[in-house]
Amino acid sequence: MLPVLAGLANYKRLTVPYKMFFYFFVLTIGFEIQASVMAKVYHNNMPGLHLFTLIEFWAFSILYFLFFRNNKFLSIVIGVNVLVFTIVALIDVLFIHGIWVINTLSRSYSSSSMLCYTLIYFYFMFSGDEACYNSKHPMFWINAGVLIYFGSNMLYFMFNEDLMAKGAFASYIGLGIHAALNIIANYLYAQSFRCFKHKAVL
Repeated sequence: MLPVLAGLANYKRLTVPYKMFFYFFVLTIGFEIQASVMAKVYHNNMPGLHLFTLIEFWAFSILYFLFFRNNKFLSIVIGVNVLVFTIVALIDVLFIHGIWVINTLSRSYSSSSMLCYTLIYFYFMFSGDEACYNSKHPMFWINAGVLIYFGSNMLYFMFNEDLMAKGAFASYIGLGIHAALNIIANYLYAQSFRCFKHKAVL
C-alpha cells in the first residue's frame, strides 16, 4: 500500500512513465488478494505468481526503457531482454515447472536482469551526471529498492524450490527475510513518488 498511497498523493504531478508504474502497484494489490484466496482455497498460490513475475518484469523494464530512451543501445538491449524473458517465463511455466510449482527459472532471470539495469544506472550515476542520478530524482529510489530486494533475494529465488523440498525450515526463514526486504523496497518505491511533491521530474 505504501507506493499506492504515495502515488495517489502526488498523482497529478507524476509523468507518464511513473503513472504507468503507479498502476503496476495498484495491480499488485489485486495479486495479493488473489494469492490469499488461492492459498486458502487451493493451498497453492503459484499460478498467480507466474503471471505476477511476468507483469512485474514488464513494468520495471518499461520504466527503465523510458528512462534510457535517449540511449539507443540500451533501449535495444532492454527491448530484446523483455522478449527473451517472456520466452523464458513461458518455457518455465509450460515445460519446466508448470503452473502449480514455483517459477524458479523466470524469477532468477528477472532478478539478474533487474540487477543489470541497476548497475547500469549506478554506472552513469558515478560517472557524474547530476540531472537524473541523484536522491532528488525518483529513479534513484527505485534503483535503491531494486538493488536491495532483487539483489538480496536472487539466491533465494534460485534455490527456493530445493529448499522447499529438502529444507522447509530454511525455506520459511528465507520467506520471512524476503517479506522484510519487500517492505523496505516498497518504502523506497513510495519515496520515488514523493520526489514529485515539490517539482516536476523529467
